Order: sequence, then structure tokens, then C-alpha cells
Amino acid sequence: MGISPWPVGQLSAITIPLTQESKIVDLTGQLNSYVSVKLYSMTMVGPTTTYTLIGTSTGPCQIVQTKPGIVQWSPAPADVATAGAYAFRVVVNFGGTTPQIFDYIPWTIQV
Repeated sequence: MGISPWPVGQLSAITIPLTQESKIVDLTGQLNSYVSVKLYSMTMVGPTTTYTLIGTSTGPCQIVQTKPGIVQWSPAPADVATAGAYAFRVVVNFGGTTPQIFDYIPWTIQV
């Protein structure tokens, strides 16, 4: 699932269903504060894609459904300020102590 094209400056929420190796993810008992989104720049050279961590979004994340797990993230203004090829990953810190990082989601931001 890619999120593209995305206009520079657009702050609309993105709804993200979570799966891990084709299995549903159960977010029962997890708090919104346990969910975050990491941002990456994305570079492609031939068939190879390189992801470079930019940082963690300060935009709000919330759990909208526990099973199967679905989260919603609203990018912060800094997340969508510059056009380019990006990706993001949802991180769920289960129980506040056990982080699980999900797959890269390609994200092209355009003028």
C-alpha cells in the first residue's frame, strides 16, 4: 500500500491497517501513546531501495480498531513540508515496553 501522490502541506489523516507476515495484529489493551510513525527518505538505485531514517513524526496517532489493528496518523506540518520520495513505518510499543516496527509504506510528496 503506497500513499501517493501526496501534496506538499496536506495534513489529512492516513488510516493504516496493520499486518505482520499476513497475520492480523491485535491491539487490544494498547494505548494511543504506544503508537508512533517513523519517517524515512527513500532512494532508488536500479533495483535497490535505500531507506534513511529522518526521525519520528510529531503528528498524532490513534488506534481506531483493535482487532484487526488499524491506526490513524495525521502528519505534522514538518512531515509534509518538502516534496520528495519518502516512506514511513508504524511502530507499536506493545505494553509500553516491546516495540514492533511494521513494513515501509512508500510515500511520494509532490508540489
